[in-house]
Amino acid sequence: MTSADDEPEQERRAQQERRAQKEQRKKLKRFSNKLLSIRVIQLAALLFAGTFALFELTLTRLDRRVDASLEYAERFTEGAVAEQRRTLDRAWYARAEDVAGLRQLTSSESSEGLEAFQAFFRREILRADNGANEVDLKLAIAEIADTLDQLALCVKPPDCFRPLCALRARCDATTARQHFCEYALSFTNLYQPVLEDIQQELGTAELGGSARAFAASRGCRP
Repeated sequence: MTSADDEPEQERRAQQERRAQKEQRKKLKRFSNKLLSIRVIQLAALLFAGTFALFELTLTRLDRRVDASLEYAERFTEGAVAEQRRTLDRAWYARAEDVAGLRQLTSSESSEGLEAFQAFFRREILRADNGANEVDLKLAIAEIADTLDQLALCVKPPDCFRPLCALRARCDATTARQHFCEYALSFTNLYQPVLEDIQQELGTAELGGSARAFAASRGCRP
């Protein structure tokens, strides 16, 4: 039997046990909170690392696309395409006085003026006996048009979810537009009749089509 004197001692022990259990629960709660905080920090670190890796990947891809666009720009200043441009330039310069006189009468920026320059090229440069070879001039126009077509296809992304499309294009559109919008528009406009002749002669119905679409795209329009 428990004496009356033992009851206070038992109560005191019970209180101590309750306090010990309460303190233990507090420790467990603090440990759980600390563990949760560590996991949150780890998760945040993983998310940050993933975001940073995606950012670096995006920059790397952008650099590659910019480089790809700049490679096309280099082709227009060096190598075969540049030589074809010089072939056309020499043909025009050979008739510099006539071209100057034509410019005084009209502007190639108007539809009537553009038709006048187109007719002048075909009549006075392409088919005239002025030292320029018609075949060489047509080949020059065809090669330049084909290169512009390649650029336009390089800039154009594949069919995909719109926010991700730009990342999948092989060339950077902004860089390409800065270098080629004005040239592609003037080239395809001026030589469109000749391009149509080449299309019929060689059966290349698509020649110059992508370049014209690129020049008329939203990014190239003023």
